[in-house]
Amino acid sequence: MIFLTVGTQFPFDRLIKAVDNACDKGLVDEEIFAQIGESTYIPRNFKTVSFLTKNQFDRHLKQSSSIIGHAGMGIISLALDNNKPLLVM
Repeated sequence: MIFLTVGTQFPFDRLIKAVDNACDKGLVDEEIFAQIGESTYIPRNFKTVSFLTKNQFDRHLKQSSSIIGHAGMGIISLALDNNKPLLVM
């Protein structure tokens, strides 16, 4: 599972839409789960939640094979600490 997270402070509709479009084109062959915060774009190809508790977030992070995220230091540090490949947008 790929964990897509855009943080909780600012919306990042462009990133969510870009990943959704990549799914439409068949470029992603793995399940995606996303924490989308205040974003207004709702993807067609994967499940989302606006916010996760810390325990839920940590569980998704640990279960993921890789992470797609905004350039926040929190997700960068967590990816490094958990040896998860990270695509930063």
